[in-house]
Amino acid sequence: MKYEFVNVVTHKFRTPLSAIKWASDNLKKDMTKDERLLFAKQIESSADRLTEITNTLVGVAETGDRYSYIFVAHSFREIVESVLDRQGYKAREKGIALNISIDHDLPSLSLDVKKVQFVVEVLFENAVRYSPPHSAITIAISRTPKGVLLSVSDNGMGVKKEDISKMFEKFFRSREATKIDTEGMGLGLFLAKNIVDRHGGKIWVESDGEGKGATFLVELYLRPQE
Repeated sequence: MKYEFVNVVTHKFRTPLSAIKWASDNLKKDMTKDERLLFAKQIESSADRLTEITNTLVGVAETGDRYSYIFVAHSFREIVESVLDRQGYKAREKGIALNISIDHDLPSLSLDVKKVQFVVEVLFENAVRYSPPHSAITIAISRTPKGVLLSVSDNGMGVKKEDISKMFEKFFRSREATKIDTEGMGLGLFLAKNIVDRHGGKIWVESDGEGKGATFLVELYLRPQE
């Protein structure tokens, strides 16, 4: 597992670092202002990717440490809305419509804000990444008898029946996912499940099969298991 982890991380860092080196070398040449802007954007994009990888690795380190969790009473709705405010542009860039439904009488929950925010970001970013342009994503938060339920539904590539039980395993990526996003690490959903488990909640996926979209669901309870 250590060997596999090092190989994955090494590969994921090498790609954006190579892109930064290539773009910076080109910036030393004579070129137009538009050409310079293009290379600058390439550097910015690669730097963002490195930040994303680093945040994921920090999550790997912290997820298993029960003492790194800070539970406070907080609104789950506010966390979801914050993620959509900051990440919504990713959907707009692909022409993806966001259909949002949120109950108004949601209770506050005892949770670690940053870690639950990470879970929501993973589900939203995956929905955008694996959805076709000009499609739609539906995000709903509702009250349940035990707590609060979040669902993120897309019309993307879906999940094969045989892959559903593997979706939250470390390093697992379906063959279809690797075709769409060659840079994925197979850690996002694994970390999300660990965080939800630590909150005493439940996370799962539902899909009618390949090409039929998927719905990821998270239920957090009023009294999470400590």
